[in-house]
Amino acid sequence: MNHAAIDLCWTMLRANLLIVLSASAVVAVLAWTRLRSPALHRAAWVLVVCQGLMVAPFAVELAWLTAPPTTTRANDASTALLLPNLLAETMSPIPSVGLDVASQLEPESTRSQLPWVAMFFLFGWMAGILYCLLRSAHRYVWLLRSISDASPATHAWAGQWSRLLSQHSVRRRIPMLVHPELGPLLCRTPHGYCVVVPEELWASLSAEERDLVLRHELAHYLRRDVWMSILFRLAALPHWFNPVVWMAVRKFDEAAEWACDERVARTRPQ
Repeated sequence: MNHAAIDLCWTMLRANLLIVLSASAVVAVLAWTRLRSPALHRAAWVLVVCQGLMVAPFAVELAWLTAPPTTTRANDASTALLLPNLLAETMSPIPSVGLDVASQLEPESTRSQLPWVAMFFLFGWMAGILYCLLRSAHRYVWLLRSISDASPATHAWAGQWSRLLSQHSVRRRIPMLVHPELGPLLCRTPHGYCVVVPEELWASLSAEERDLVLRHELAHYLRRDVWMSILFRLAALPHWFNPVVWMAVRKFDEAAEWACDERVARTRPQ
């Protein structure tokens, strides 16, 4: 257990160093090239988080060539037997008092301290993962309870959403709900997807403006951004203590919003 904890400390240190270095490189490259492609931005931040997945060492077997047998094994054996005797005659013995003291003191102090530090890191790391999972679950339950207070949209608003789904050949039933404050957003509930819009804001928008917002939320559904965001956060979860990882998560989500806006601008009727 102690050896596993020590190995985990070193691998996590190495992985997070790779994350920081790769994130710095991505920021520099994106700023220098000024790329305007959300797909490339998302791919770059995926590569950053993938550096953190290198926490498990792997071995690669290589075929080694053995040296051909030689005919001088007898001479080598005799030389190996005579060499220690010659060295013993020509060299004076070296006192080993200092070496004995160092071998007795330094390894003992290292062995007595490092496992406890590693075990403390291991339990703290696991506790952090558990806290992040419980916090995400709490937020999701809060969102579901808030959505339960929403009411079905009016016939005119729901009809606009239904026509948009039909245009994109979406057969799944995705209801449209109206909430006093929440939205606009696409949410995945235990019963399926739903679109939630804020009542006051929705009433103040024109039909064309509502169409743009609905197309944006539909783009999230067609791109499967909800599941992609969940998977990306799970990949980042082992490095919950690294702020660079959460910056990558934020940039990943921003690129998704950017991609949906581009899709709306490309597909909306002129």
